[in-house]
Formats: sequence, structure tokens, C-alpha cells
Amino acid sequence: MWGLSWRPRESRDGSLRVKSTLTHDSLMHDDEYADLTIRAGVRTWKVHRSILCSRCRFFKAACKDGFQEAESQMINLNDDNPQGVEQMLEYLYTLQVPYLGHVSQAQSA
Repeated sequence: MWGLSWRPRESRDGSLRVKSTLTHDSLMHDDEYADLTIRAGVRTWKVHRSILCSRCRFFKAACKDGFQEAESQMINLNDDNPQGVEQMLEYLYTLQVPYLGHVSQAQSA
């Protein structure tokens, strides 16, 4: 389900303003409108470019026109641990740090 959190933020004039942060945890497992694929090892994820690019400079840069990833709609992270990639994606969608248990080298293959 989409989560909504509110954080007070001080404006220039010193008054407090409320800033909402919309999380997209339900979209993480719904690839109906996904427009980008991420691959790490043998794992793949269908993701939403607008969410990843708005929350991560790496994905924003990779998805710009002229880059191979933007044209192929595929980002290969084959040098990265698939479990770590999944946890990163979970964070980008939910804005919550997932449980970061021990990851062995065998799990990264």
C-alpha cells in the first residue's frame, strides 16, 4: 500500500511547513507500469523509472538520453550482490532501510 508520512520543515521565514513523503511500497511488486529492468546476476526486477530516477542520482544519470541503458531499458549490475540490489530497491521504493543481515560471498553469486 502507498504510505504517506508527514515531516515538519522550517521555511525561510521561520514558520513550520509540513512536507509529505509518498512511499511506493505497493508498486515494488507490481510491474504493470514498470518501464525499466534491473539485472544483477541471475535476478531481474521490473522497476519504475520515475521512482528510481527521482530518488537516486545513479539511476537518473543512467536513464538519460544517449546512454545505452536509456535506450535498452535495462541496467546490468552484474558486479553487484543481487541481495544488496534487492535491498537497495526496497529502500528506494519504501524509504525504509530493510533488514541488512549478513550476506556471504556465496549469496552474492
